[in-house]
Amino acid sequence: MKFTPSRPQQILIDKMLSSNVVAGFVGTGIGKTASALYALNELLLNLEIRAALIVAPLRVVNLTWPHECQKFEQFKWLRVVSLRTEEGRKAFVEGSAQAYLVNFEMLPKLERLIKQRKGSLPYDLEIFDELHIARSHSSKRINGFRKLPRATRRWGLTGTPAPNSLMDLFSQVRLLDDGAALGKSFTQFQQRWFSSDWMGWQWTPKPFAKEQIHKAIAHMTVTLSSEEWLDIPDTFVIDDEIELPEREGYKKLKRELLLEIKDQTITAANAAVLIGKLQQYVSGAVYTEDGYEVIHNAKLDALEKLYKRLKKPLFVACHFRSEQARIKDRFPEAVLFEEAKTAEEQQALVAKWNAKKIPMLVASPDSAGTGLNLQDGGDTIVWFTLTYSRLKYIQTNARLARRGQQNVTTVYRLLCPNTVDDAVTEALRCKETEERSLLSALRILESQKLDFLSI
Repeated sequence: MKFTPSRPQQILIDKMLSSNVVAGFVGTGIGKTASALYALNELLLNLEIRAALIVAPLRVVNLTWPHECQKFEQFKWLRVVSLRTEEGRKAFVEGSAQAYLVNFEMLPKLERLIKQRKGSLPYDLEIFDELHIARSHSSKRINGFRKLPRATRRWGLTGTPAPNSLMDLFSQVRLLDDGAALGKSFTQFQQRWFSSDWMGWQWTPKPFAKEQIHKAIAHMTVTLSSEEWLDIPDTFVIDDEIELPEREGYKKLKRELLLEIKDQTITAANAAVLIGKLQQYVSGAVYTEDGYEVIHNAKLDALEKLYKRLKKPLFVACHFRSEQARIKDRFPEAVLFEEAKTAEEQQALVAKWNAKKIPMLVASPDSAGTGLNLQDGGDTIVWFTLTYSRLKYIQTNARLARRGQQNVTTVYRLLCPNTVDDAVTEALRCKETEERSLLSALRILESQKLDFLSI
């Protein structure tokens, strides 16, 4: 198959070929990987660059880029290697490949490879796929990478550049332009465009912030939304409400946890612990020192009813490993994505799913939330337990609701009313930062009718 760019892809390609620094804010399904490959191929054929370093999430490194290179005829000549392998590291030192793949977690290992080349780089282009992963200004691995020798051409690609807040843009943009647009200091960026409460805990954009920030980075950005460019079938969300058994136990756990943190400074860390424990209870199993204790099977029963009624492949998103184990016990035919450890196993699993040979694929948003094209294998997602990260929620749903999907995508959310499920659902709707979502969820918990003082 030969790759022929669509209109939005051509816009992105033109930007990448004409600019050294590009932030591509590209909606799911438009095809940012193939577009970047096309532009990379053009630069290589014109002898403008020798090779590219491609930084991406592990699943994208293992699955997406190798698959796209083999899918299209004009890219098959490229030697694409992973720096996770001995072959890839050898090629890096020799400078014998056209693309070097590395996951974000492995960036600190690059320093040793560069030292083996006496400080020279075997590439002239850096591509950051899923750039939003670099959104933390205090990330040691990102800031460490910034101190290494850098290529002058840098492209960043993401569908969710600011999923939580405008603040998320700072570190991503600085990684691309060394602070030219938004400054080198996060503190100065924050004070310039945001206001805080008197505690300095919550920061909100100043009235002019959005317009000024977007104007400051306009020269390097290209924005292509899925809604504007793609004819993707609708996505319907259905909340499947389930009566929570053992509600007295839930109320007791909630009361004790709320009382435990009531006299402390409320932080996202202890809010996460509280909400996590309540989510475990509602999901049906609570972690203990010896593993986990099963409390009830209400959500498992609801999943089984859906499975029998729909009679179609289900992609089930889980928050806890205990859920995956219990689902596997109930449905032996289910396949756990995490069991595919190697790149080859993951590629085989994705191919099997897309061939509709897997009746139930179970995964966490952390492992399968980005980089996977699963639209050919099914059109139904079931959230066993919701994540409070809006980014993970959007990206996980987009594994099925993307270009190439032939049917309406249906997202079922298994929820127990008047519990932590309501709080997390509301926090997701508010589009706040993950940290603020946690605190928002905590406030919702405190205000629910299940008030701990009345239990």
